[in-house]
Amino acid sequence: MKKIIYIICFLLPVMGVAQKIAITKQTEIFGAISLASYTVYFDTLTAKDVSKAWTGYLKDHEAKVKSSKEETLGDNAKILSLSSDTVDVFSKIKEDGKGALLIVSLQTKEGIVSENEQPSKVAAAEAWIRTFAVSLSKKIVEERIQAAQKLLQRISNNVSELEERNKNLASSNEKMRKEIAENEKEFAENIPKIEDLKKATEAQAQLIKQIQALKQEIE
Repeated sequence: MKKIIYIICFLLPVMGVAQKIAITKQTEIFGAISLASYTVYFDTLTAKDVSKAWTGYLKDHEAKVKSSKEETLGDNAKILSLSSDTVDVFSKIKEDGKGALLIVSLQTKEGIVSENEQPSKVAAAEAWIRTFAVSLSKKIVEERIQAAQKLLQRISNNVSELEERNKNLASSNEKMRKEIAENEKEFAENIPKIEDLKKATEAQAQLIKQIQALKQEIE
């Protein structure tokens, strides 16, 4: 029963990861400068989960990734939907409640991609970030589904093994019940036979004594 409860609990985080991706706008301090940024919250994921995937995503766009304790810079990334030139990607990843928060600011040669400086590129920036968020969420969901399926298979195997064991035990019990019944029947049948043999033994012993007495008379 504990294993069945466990797999139900194991599947619950998948629902959180499968949430609809929401991108919000805010300002964030990068270095000593406040920049217009985009924020994505990943429910049930750790900052480590997001950071590893995010670094890979930046490298996929040929960025030179430089990370400090709090910030990650994707230098000279190639994001054609934003610019034919390179783009600098400033980002932070933070633990937040039960999940992780990704904060991103994008800078082209024309400036920060924001409603104030480059409003025509905001949709493309959000789409680029959303592509990452959707890809990561799907990957995590798939990994957790596979892990849950493996656990389910192990539980199913345990069920099959226990059912087979019970089948063998039931067969063994039935065999033993028959043997016990036969033994009890034979035991009951042997009681009068034993008494008869005891009587026969006593009679035979008396007969032997009588024959021995006759032998002595003959001598």
